[in-house]
Amino acid sequence: MGLSVVVGWVASRLRPRGLALVGTFLATRSFEGDGHGYERLGVRRWKRLLPDAGGAFGGRRKRLFGPRGTGGREALAREVDRAEAVHWCLLVVQWAPALWLGPLWWLGPAYAIGANVPFILVLRYVRARLTALGRRRP
Repeated sequence: MGLSVVVGWVASRLRPRGLALVGTFLATRSFEGDGHGYERLGVRRWKRLLPDAGGAFGGRRKRLFGPRGTGGREALAREVDRAEAVHWCLLVVQWAPALWLGPLWWLGPAYAIGANVPFILVLRYVRARLTALGRRRP
């Protein structure tokens, strides 16, 4: 839990330039298309069940960018970049407890995957949808 807080806090302090570098790494790939593959996984149905900690440390929750919210696609894209970077970092650092678990070492990776992959899938889906919207509208 402590590592999660530290990673989230550091990510909230990233400047736009740092987020641009992260965004380049996390950009939508051609195989992701318009997010339809993620829809086949059911992401569209269950994404609302996941908590949104975007408001922590002075950030913004992603729901506030919707049709009734304020901000544009660019601001939402930056928040998605930040959130996905956090979950990729957590996926890596949350394996550390496995070093102390002995025969139960597999609990560390299992937790890291279970706690982060659903969020990464949702964020990849949102980014793919944003990219598709950007191509359709000026």
